Amino acid sequence: GDTILLFERPSPYLYATVIAALGLGVKILLIEPWMSGEKINLILKQHLPKILFTGNLGKLLLMKSSKIKDISHKISCSNILLFSSKNTTHLLIEKME
Repeated sequence: GDTILLFERPSPYLYATVIAALGLGVKILLIEPWMSGEKINLILKQHLPKILFTGNLGKLLLMKSSKIKDISHKISCSNILLFSSKNTTHLLIEKME
């Protein structure tokens, strides 16, 4: 029942993140670059995402939203590495912090 916010350029990492999130039953919010700060703030206030997936350019573009600071975990889809070991969850959480 958690929500994540995606603001990434199209890539295999983005699609892998979307598929993984849908498989886990996570709600996905997509933000368009031309949306106003007010509209982004309204969306974030209503849905309270736990993780923001964005790159450096996305962080810069989302600075117009004051609610972005309320999202505690920010990570890029391309920074998620696939591991087959037992430490996968630990490494992902460590990367987010």
